[in-house]
Amino acid sequence: MVRLCTTPFWDKNITKAPYPYLTECFRDTALQWFPLSVFWLVLPLWLWMLSERKIQPRPLPFSALFTTKAKEN
Repeated sequence: MVRLCTTPFWDKNITKAPYPYLTECFRDTALQWFPLSVFWLVLPLWLWMLSERKIQPRPLPFSALFTTKAKEN
């Protein structure tokens, strides 16, 4: 089995100090994996909502102002 961390995941002595900080293992695992897991859990719902929406995209109106602004970029 591969070890994720060389330091402890949680250390009460460090977090209860007057100036607490998080262990390196906690920062490298929990603080990175939690947002990623929320993203993957919400993604199917978001894709389903996009596929079910009834609003059809309208074509862009090509006017002289639109064409001029597009050429500037």
